[in-house]
Amino acid sequence: MNPQKVVLMLALLVGTAYGYMCSDNKDLKDVTSFKYKIPHPLKDLGYWRSYHLMYYWFGKFDTGNKEKLTASYSKEDGSVIYEAVIDCKAGTWTTKRHNMDDDKLEEYKSGKLEGGCKAGVYDLIFKVEQPYIMKWLFNGQGLEDDLVERPAKQAMRVERIKPGYMSISASSTEIKAENGATVTRFSFGKCVAWPKEITNNCNDVKKFLLARSKFLAGNAAKGAYNQVFTVDCLSTNDRYFTWIQEAIHPDRTSYKPLCCCLNMKTGVIPSPVEDNCQSTAAQGCKLRCMNTYDPEIIAANFNNAEEAEGETVHP
Repeated sequence: MNPQKVVLMLALLVGTAYGYMCSDNKDLKDVTSFKYKIPHPLKDLGYWRSYHLMYYWFGKFDTGNKEKLTASYSKEDGSVIYEAVIDCKAGTWTTKRHNMDDDKLEEYKSGKLEGGCKAGVYDLIFKVEQPYIMKWLFNGQGLEDDLVERPAKQAMRVERIKPGYMSISASSTEIKAENGATVTRFSFGKCVAWPKEITNNCNDVKKFLLARSKFLAGNAAKGAYNQVFTVDCLSTNDRYFTWIQEAIHPDRTSYKPLCCCLNMKTGVIPSPVEDNCQSTAAQGCKLRCMNTYDPEIIAANFNNAEEAEGETVHP
């Protein structure tokens, strides 16, 4: 096997068309509560590679004016490390942390929901960055009321949740949906994910991912991942994915972005994954992806072969 290829040892979310490189994905079928047991100790960085992990909740609101979500990140004994409450009726968000000084769960920060809630699909994202740096995003809004400076890097970051428990002491995450809210899916890992309702449309997926990334207007340090971890769409028809993607979010086995072959219609990475993805760490992307290049799509979306030569690079 080519040594540049990544041996993906997790049960990756690559056989579906609504995420890349997640360790786990649960279709939940409109439940109102769900608890997920983290499958491996978070303190084992030899396994996870870094502290960075993503937790995605997807679901639906009945009306958008009365629903409530409570999502928590907890220790084995049930002690809550960090919690987010989305109150659609009040139009507010609240985060809570465990204060070790008085051993109580206390309100940490709060604010208004930008645009409120809407009937239909919602997403709630929890991102762990460091032992005391964690963040929540609801429908792309970073749930932080302020940031702190990082003078050494001339950048901003979210505040540490001290005095509180470390992120690596967690063993589970849980969500409760009330008053007409349901949960339809949960995804976890070093990954990006999106609602399955927008799959098969590259442009919609790209917009969704960019809106939740770092360094874009309104998100900055509040975002969940680097903005390069999105998808590239066919330039003449944004509905279709390009057949080679050179910045797929790395999983726990890779420090650098992955280069992968994608089905141009669905965005799915074909199986076996190890034959269709490789790390870009050594010499960049060396895949040609003849198996996912679709000449019929290219022919249908360019006026002639000369224009296609000028617009794309054929494998």
